[in-house]
Amino acid sequence: MTDQSHQCVIIGIAGASASGKSLIASTLYRELREQVGDEHIGVIPEDSYYKDQSHLSMEERVKTNYDHPSAMDHNLLFQHLQTLKSGKAIELPVYSYVEHTRTDQTVHLVPKKVIILEGILLLTDARLRQEMNFSIFVDTPLDICLMRRMKRDVNERGRSMDSVMAQYQKTVRPMFLQFIEPSKQYADIIVPRGGKNRIAIDILKAKIRESAMRLCDRDIEAWLDDGRLAITPRPPVERINGATVDVRLGNKFRTFSGHTAPFIDLSGPKDEVTEALERVMSDEIVLDEGDAFFLHPGELALAVTLESVTLPDDLVGWLDGRSSLARLGLMVHVTAHRIDPGWHGCIVLEFYNSGKLPLALRPGMMIGALSFEPLSGPAARPYNRRQDAKYRDQQGAVASRIDKD
Repeated sequence: MTDQSHQCVIIGIAGASASGKSLIASTLYRELREQVGDEHIGVIPEDSYYKDQSHLSMEERVKTNYDHPSAMDHNLLFQHLQTLKSGKAIELPVYSYVEHTRTDQTVHLVPKKVIILEGILLLTDARLRQEMNFSIFVDTPLDICLMRRMKRDVNERGRSMDSVMAQYQKTVRPMFLQFIEPSKQYADIIVPRGGKNRIAIDILKAKIRESAMRLCDRDIEAWLDDGRLAITPRPPVERINGATVDVRLGNKFRTFSGHTAPFIDLSGPKDEVTEALERVMSDEIVLDEGDAFFLHPGELALAVTLESVTLPDDLVGWLDGRSSLARLGLMVHVTAHRIDPGWHGCIVLEFYNSGKLPLALRPGMMIGALSFEPLSGPAARPYNRRQDAKYRDQQGAVASRIDKD
């Protein structure tokens, strides 16, 4: 049965033989698995999709050009990727480097949130590229690749040094120049210096987490349905799109009167900070239905979302302002982009008008979008159980409580 709510992000890692593809793939798998769990990430080697050659003699198998695209069963790989993305499991072929053909065994692979593909010819196939969310080319000098391949094939695959060198000269290098190197143009990210490029690996991890770990619209609806996530009032389906939930502006505001205090010494005595905050911050302004709040150029004001949000201990939220409003000069959420696990309450918005004209803001207008990212496990200190949680259960445009630090 197909799991209609499944979300699968596919990353392709290509490059020359022994360039460091497998090392990058295994490093990403190991480190992401520690963060998000083994059930969310898997690796598929392109080598598993070498064509079945059991009908050929051993002599014929040895002569096969394994660096040419025709050696790969990309049709099956393409079908398997589509199957995984539809929420169904596959039987991953197992290839024998000793027998030069597939074995009778397979590996049962269930759908994952992240699938890492790695192989030399992945980017030569337009269909496979289309299935990838993003692709990587590991750019390592050929002389280094040769030394690595020599060591690997002799020590791990039972081959002689002479056979490795002969294959390199006859097929590996020519096929790299003809097929693999030109496919670099299709990569979204090019990684120099191979699999030990720590900076590149960290960037890739962040990109994968951004692409894969945020809830898609189907997942958001499922979390709302079973009560793991609460947004009150619950947004209709038309306001849940892609990976975000639209939120609206509430009717409560606060303004600043900067001229009433010469300055605020943020690290000064707490009683003085409290006094200064009380002098510069207005009382809460509650608008009647149909009224507008006017934000003038250069002004900062606090507002609040109409919706209240409740997050479980294993989910973090993010609030982004609308791009259409930013293009008019309205900065919807100047800072405090993150919503902590365990949060309950409305979200205070920090408005700033950086434009040239006053802006009329009316309660109920679309003001921003929420997205959600599952954590690797429940937080040990979620917001609702922290002793220093200054804004717990807020419902209005709560002013700064920096004096409570």
